[in-house]
Amino acid sequence: MRIRRVSRQVKKRSSAPSASSISSKKKTASRMTQDSSITAKKEPSAPASTPEKKGTGSAKKKQTAKSTKPPRKQGPSKKSKVRRQNPSTSENKPDGTTAPDAVTFAQARPARRANLSSREAHVLLNLESLLHQRIVGKDEAVRRVANTIRTRRANLDFRPDRPDGAFLLVGPAGVGKNEFAHAVAEVLLGDENQVVSLDMNDYQEEESIANLMATPVLGRDDLILVGTLTSAVRANPNIVILFRGLEKAHYAVQRLIYQILEEGTFTDAAGQISFQHTIIFATTRYSEDDLKPGAGIGFAHAGDTLEDRLKQLLKDTVYPELVSRFNEVIFLGNLTSDDVRSIARYKVEVVLERLKQQRRAVRVSDRVLDTFIKEDEVHRMGATRLNRTLEEKLFHPLALYILEHRKARNIQVDLEGGRLVIQ
Repeated sequence: MRIRRVSRQVKKRSSAPSASSISSKKKTASRMTQDSSITAKKEPSAPASTPEKKGTGSAKKKQTAKSTKPPRKQGPSKKSKVRRQNPSTSENKPDGTTAPDAVTFAQARPARRANLSSREAHVLLNLESLLHQRIVGKDEAVRRVANTIRTRRANLDFRPDRPDGAFLLVGPAGVGKNEFAHAVAEVLLGDENQVVSLDMNDYQEEESIANLMATPVLGRDDLILVGTLTSAVRANPNIVILFRGLEKAHYAVQRLIYQILEEGTFTDAAGQISFQHTIIFATTRYSEDDLKPGAGIGFAHAGDTLEDRLKQLLKDTVYPELVSRFNEVIFLGNLTSDDVRSIARYKVEVVLERLKQQRRAVRVSDRVLDTFIKEDEVHRMGATRLNRTLEEKLFHPLALYILEHRKARNIQVDLEGGRLVIQ
């Protein structure tokens, strides 16, 4: 009996909840009530559904009527209304559609390059002075080339997919047309040999265009012949291209150059290639006599400017649309005696700089250079014959003296009695 009573008491005690558990349950319930009230404030209550009455289809008819109504059209936002009403950002086409605004069009164009480094910015700011260290007497030509390259490198051009600059240099032989391209490569790329020089005498036939681009081998799908132009650009996209003697190229080659200048890209057997970061020079040979008023057909008007006569002359030998695709068409006139003297001094200093690395100081007086430069040779040959003249009259005797006096460290070159004296 005692054991049963104890079990009954234990059973009663276990079944009866304690005061602490009751209080905890009350707290939990109050918390849940508060959370539900907060949630109800945050979330809007759903509309109560009306119960359907048996025997009547009024509720179903109301729901069917609501579902058949077309959805309400939402009007354009205030921001889009302002954008459509702004005449400076959009334009209505004749067919009623809206043309893309200028911001959207600019964002669709490909970006030219990332931000310029401090060195590139310094070179572009001082481009004229750096080019004048090598190009003499062509102030107007240097200014026009520098302005074009600087504007396009700053990403301020209308067509960023085109090359960084395209220039057609016109003038007689020996005035520095090819030197222009090498000088730009030395200043911008740090090496004057970063130039792809193509002689258009080798591209007078229509079939020769295949030598410029990659072409497949007949009968072999796995072999491709590498092109001279495209392989160089694929290896180094930042390169200077020089087309020498553009008037001698076949029209098919000139049309290919036109496509490069117009679109900035073309596709060959190896895929698409971009000329976006290249600088292109083309040269053609005409003398100042050819550009005089009345010198040929189409020059009847003496009041035409030099640029007008130049473009009229180029129409006979160069693809007409190609001339207009160059950023600048520049005429380089004959060199003066002062120009040739400055060029000669520059060329001599470049050679003597290499002797300084061998601990030999060689000084050449100005009288030596004045004697070598003759007025008739300047107008006849320009700077073309200048290298040969310096080699024959200066460097050949100087080489003999250095080999005979190998221990000589200070060498002076001067004139005495019209003869070259080295001591």
